[in-house]
Amino acid sequence: CDRPTWWCGSHTDEVLRTADCDGDGITDYVCSTELVPGIRYVIRSTAACGSTPADTGTPWAPDSFCPPLFGGPLVPPTNGSGAACDPPTASWCENSVSQRLDCDGDGVEDWVCMVAPIPAKRGVIRSTGACIVTDDKTGWPNAPDSYCPVLLTCDRPTWWCGSHTDEVLRTADCDGDGITDYVCSTELVPGIRYVIRSTAACGSTPADTGTPWAPDSFCPPLFGGALVPPTNGSGAACDPPTASWCENSVSQRLDCDGDGVQDWVCTVAPIPAKRGVIRSTEACIVTDDKTGWPNAPDSYCPILLTCDRPTWWCGSHTDEVLRTADCDGDGITDYVCSTELVPGIRYVIRSTAACGSTPADTGTPWAPDSFCPPLFGGPLVPPTNGSGAACDPPTASWCENSVSQRLDCDGDGVEDWVCMVAPIPAKHGAIRSTEACIVTDDKTGWPNAPDSYCPVLFTCNRPTWWCGSHTDEVLRTADCDGDGITDYVCSTELVPGIRYVIRSTAACGSTPADTGTPWAPDSFCPPLFGGPLVPPTNGSGAACDPPTASWCENSVSQRLDCDGDGVEDWVCTVAPIPAKRGVIRSTEACIVTDDKTGWPNAPDSYCPVLL
Repeated sequence: CDRPTWWCGSHTDEVLRTADCDGDGITDYVCSTELVPGIRYVIRSTAACGSTPADTGTPWAPDSFCPPLFGGPLVPPTNGSGAACDPPTASWCENSVSQRLDCDGDGVEDWVCMVAPIPAKRGVIRSTGACIVTDDKTGWPNAPDSYCPVLLTCDRPTWWCGSHTDEVLRTADCDGDGITDYVCSTELVPGIRYVIRSTAACGSTPADTGTPWAPDSFCPPLFGGALVPPTNGSGAACDPPTASWCENSVSQRLDCDGDGVQDWVCTVAPIPAKRGVIRSTEACIVTDDKTGWPNAPDSYCPILLTCDRPTWWCGSHTDEVLRTADCDGDGITDYVCSTELVPGIRYVIRSTAACGSTPADTGTPWAPDSFCPPLFGGPLVPPTNGSGAACDPPTASWCENSVSQRLDCDGDGVEDWVCMVAPIPAKHGAIRSTEACIVTDDKTGWPNAPDSYCPVLFTCNRPTWWCGSHTDEVLRTADCDGDGITDYVCSTELVPGIRYVIRSTAACGSTPADTGTPWAPDSFCPPLFGGPLVPPTNGSGAACDPPTASWCENSVSQRLDCDGDGVEDWVCTVAPIPAKRGVIRSTEACIVTDDKTGWPNAPDSYCPVLL
């Protein structure tokens, strides 16, 4: 299963374990704490790897969620000797300090060494490698990220890199500390480039990443040559405003509108807060009608004026309602999710809690009144568009006699109307309560409403891990299937190359079958794949031959690219407890012997996308 970065770790004594909880051959995650009252919750493959409280059993998963661990007293696994790996000698890490943590998710602490001249050296003594210290087991001096992903690589947020159609995502050890960093750049003029760096605590804010144009020092291995940052035409960003513009408060400088030029933001924070934005895309004009003062909308500077909301957050219960409000009076929009069921729930993503989405940050399952006084101070009354109700249904002619959809597009708790007419190219528009339900094209965006008018409907969600595992992968966006919804295309120019697509017509699925991995056919995205292309092979001109039925004990083998070489492999999982599993891999010449397939206990690394 995929484990969200925020999942497990919000409490200081939480322990992360892995186990096949449901006996299907897929590794699940268990998070628990020894505190009283304790918590325990589980990401299970049989629950579609969901991470919502309902999926995971938060705050106390029943025994049935993981019988192998919850059947008796919780005893962490060990490496056979009853304890973690012995501390290594100082010479192993060249007299540097080794770090101790659980790298491989078996509940036993491992040892990591990183020696940081450029290029850095690194190695991992792993309990799953029997604590052996030879270079072939520790990966010294170039251990791959997978040996200790929690330490050897930064986390990359889902939304980071991909908002511009020609952005390219690369990985490199930019700061020479042995940890993999991320670089996002585009070749357009004006161009952009920005970096998630481990030496900046893997931060993804504009200040951390150098947006809009990271200096050469942010990644010397990639930015070795002198480059000239783009400007807004006059050769510079907007001039600093006078102190009086921001009522003598401090203005913040960052690129709000994504044009590669820094803008100025003012937030003055009594309740209700005032805020405004001097934008380069508005010629740096300081009048209230251009800056939005004192009530600039989120769209004027979304990276600062609103928290990021994970796609999974709010919606796991059928009657949950998502509202937005400035809960803490700092001028930044927060999110409130609540349900009217008894017992009800309510929880809040707050800017003053670093926009965190863990239960501790959000107050799950019942946030106290102090988490959002504007909404929790009295009875919960949803906002309206002024008339006391949602937008009136549009006439049939507005949507060219197609069916309009009703949902809350702009997060104000009031339902809006969306029209999508789907010949290629598709037309779409949104009647929004935040625009007073006005139906003119300039308010609805018809026929080419941007994604921001109704992001929950106009674009697919892209998982954090999707696109970026290969250093030269390129992420593009396009309406591949002509239904008016933005899709994602990931491809690489290497030989053998790969290309795969998250499509709205495939329910925005990210599995190999949904995306066409390793080589999506032209039909998956005609606007980008118009010409015939030849998929790569494993050298013999084809993928591994289908195995005999007896190899998988007469169960069905699955076909997908396990080892990332662009060639499909074969996976067998037979699911009584304990499950058996094996993988016929093209990178192992399609050999079917147990030592090559890992049968019956193939490690996760043989097919991480499935196992």
